[in-house]
Amino acid sequence: IATLDSEGVRISAALDGVPGAAEIYWGVVGQRLVVLTMLGPVKALKEASPAWDAIRTSLAVTEEQPSPKPTPKPN
Repeated sequence: IATLDSEGVRISAALDGVPGAAEIYWGVVGQRLVVLTMLGPVKALKEASPAWDAIRTSLAVTEEQPSPKPTPKPN
């Protein structure tokens, strides 16, 4: 996922005779667990493969910076 090493699995199955598959990848990005899943009929997955690869390899997680707390002004 993104530029980090991640683990993943590919699962094949058939529903009502239609071949299908799922790709599931997970890893820690920043301080967050990220899980990416793509599933569907094999034909649709092949067509979506370029978009899936682009998402999977370019994902970025940015950390929000906490807002500064106002400090009381002396009287």
